Formats: sequence, structure tokens, C-alpha cells
Amino acid sequence: KLNKNHKKVKQMYDPIEIEKKWQDKWKQAKIFEANPDLNKIKKFITSPYPYLLDLLILVMEGVS
Repeated sequence: KLNKNHKKVKQMYDPIEIEKKWQDKWKQAKIFEANPDLNKIKKFITSPYPYLLDLLILVMEGVS
């Protein structure tokens, strides 16, 4: 059973309306568009899963 404030809260907060508002603003601001500098060298970083990293450390400690 919903309490008596349910309708009041629903009127105050409409997630669909709020999400639409912000999605439109982000689209206008082109917030999700990249501007790559083609003169820069491309780089990326990888990190192994923690259990693989632990195994690597154990192996390296055994070698030294």
C-alpha cells in the first residue's frame, strides 16, 4: 500500500522528464563527441586482472 505522499513525490520528481532535459542539453553541448588531435601519438594502458598481477608478483619474487 502506498502512503499518502506517493502522488506528491511523483509530481515533484519525474525521472523521464528530467533525463530527457539533460540528454537534450548534453546533445546540444556535444559533450559526448571527441575531438582527436591527429598529431598526437596514440597510447593506451592495460592492467591485468588482480589475480593475474598477484601471480606475476609471486613468480617474480621467486626468481629474484
